[in-house]
Amino acid sequence: MQIRRAADTLILRDSPGCFWLLGAIFLVPGLLLLAGGVGVVPFDEGGMRGGKAIAALAGLGSMVAGLWIIITSRYTVSEFDSRRRQLRIHRRSLITNEVEHYSFDDIAAVRVIEGKDSEGDPIYKCHLAMRDASEVPILPLWVHHKEGLEEAATAMREVLNLMS
Repeated sequence: MQIRRAADTLILRDSPGCFWLLGAIFLVPGLLLLAGGVGVVPFDEGGMRGGKAIAALAGLGSMVAGLWIIITSRYTVSEFDSRRRQLRIHRRSLITNEVEHYSFDDIAAVRVIEGKDSEGDPIYKCHLAMRDASEVPILPLWVHHKEGLEEAATAMREVLNLMS
């Protein structure tokens, strides 16, 4: 996550780089298995009947998983404009492009939410608590590094005048 402050603006950029890398880890071997299974590259079945078909199916499954991870991981830019008292959240992936606008007056609090990962370790993400009791994920990805997220939450609270 990157925090940038300008005269009247706070900009938070959250990139899912690790998710893109994970997707590539599934995608590249999947391509190789699929290519071997359909005969594009040499593939030794090792005496196993149907080995090419199994390799092609495994490759296809790995490719689909990798593509799904890459396509659904969204890059988020949140721009807090103090002068206009507006928040603009731009979430973009390979298939979606969403822009949301909120007035500073509609935001009641900035919350750092704690959860547990699959191994029981704490993970965190940041939400805005709105005055209508809804929650808006400002930084939707779970992270292990609480200090960086707290720094972003403090910067948001300062811009929104929610320090108390």
